[in-house]
Amino acid sequence: MAKTRRRQPSTSVKETDTTAADEKTVADKTALEGEPTSSPTAALSPTAAIEERAGRLRKLLLLPMLALMGTAVAASAILQSLYMEVQRVGAGKVDSFCAINESFNCVTVAASKWASVAGVPISLYGLEYFSLVILGMLLSALGLWRLRRWDSLLFVALLAALPVSLVMASIAIFLIKSVCVMCSLVYGANILALAIMLVAYRGQLSDLASSGLRELFSLGGATRVAVVLILAVGASQLFWVPALVGTTDKKQSAAGKHSQSMLAGVPADGMVLGKESAPILIEEFTDFQCPHCSVAHATLLELVKRMNGKVKVKHYDYPIDNACNRRVRGRFHLYACQAAFYARCAGEQGKYWPYAATLMHNQRDLDDGDLQSYGKRLGLDVEKLRRCASRPQTRQKVLSDIEAAIRRKVRGTPTFFINGEEILGPRPMAWWEKKVASLIRGR
Repeated sequence: MAKTRRRQPSTSVKETDTTAADEKTVADKTALEGEPTSSPTAALSPTAAIEERAGRLRKLLLLPMLALMGTAVAASAILQSLYMEVQRVGAGKVDSFCAINESFNCVTVAASKWASVAGVPISLYGLEYFSLVILGMLLSALGLWRLRRWDSLLFVALLAALPVSLVMASIAIFLIKSVCVMCSLVYGANILALAIMLVAYRGQLSDLASSGLRELFSLGGATRVAVVLILAVGASQLFWVPALVGTTDKKQSAAGKHSQSMLAGVPADGMVLGKESAPILIEEFTDFQCPHCSVAHATLLELVKRMNGKVKVKHYDYPIDNACNRRVRGRFHLYACQAAFYARCAGEQGKYWPYAATLMHNQRDLDDGDLQSYGKRLGLDVEKLRRCASRPQTRQKVLSDIEAAIRRKVRGTPTFFINGEEILGPRPMAWWEKKVASLIRGR
């Protein structure tokens, strides 16, 4: 007799439904109690989580960083143009929007010996450096370069540029005694970009400082070749850039010859230029390291020649430096006093005005060696010039001019007195011509 098998009731569907409902209830309860639920981010490893956060920051910071680096590039380009103009015509003939006054003057900085390193302008270094930074950022962000961590390389580049910014700013403040506004814009863009990254990546700065370099060194041969080429081109500048834009003896000599040709045929007697019988007397109080004085001096030389016996100019020294000027509290124009001594002695050899004009054209190079070199080019007895510049009598002549300026309440350079009327600061040729014509009509 066959056995009858008893069928067990099927419970699989019911049990499955019950289990799903129970899980949903637990999940809802967990959510209400505020306990964390699983998510793709929570499942990431610590390294992956850091990379994901860095990726979000890269998207967020790309445009602000490009804007700041673009500011540095633009300011560097303006400074490079200014540097080349100063080299071409001399500081005295450059009128820049950022030559605000003695304390804030881009021309003073561009004309200083600190404006270049190894014959290459600092502004050119900055222009190239920040342009390469922008290029790397864009190639990486647009996917045209396999390197992803442009933010890390940017951070390293900003860190490397920081000490340069601080050193150059200190030189401007403490040695040149004049702040370059456009230079400060470059330094400010660098420091602000670095500060933003320090705040944005706080807690993962170690990864930020190293990941980009690791990735760069892991890339293939093409990237390595590009890096070597960039370094080679950068190094090659030391050989060809100085001859192109640097200060050369040829340029300085040309400035001296230009000064002599301008003065040809104009009578001079010591510190007075122009005919003794000229009805208009312009007294100038200037400093050989003052860029505005250089501009004004060149204008007056041309004015005397144009007015053909109607104007004479008498020079007074007023160096803005406490090495000889008791009204100045600190060191400001470090070579101004010594330049005034040498100019006086050039006058004793009958070449005051050509020598003074040469100094005004070459304000960035006024140490003892330069001052003697200019004398040699003008045909002076250099040994006699050197001995004369160190005599107490020569110093006393300059001090007498300074005391005259103090008595007449001269407040800065350049200051002029035209037939006794005080004029502050440089004026264009048209203004001087109009003023002279007015005085002659009123006689």
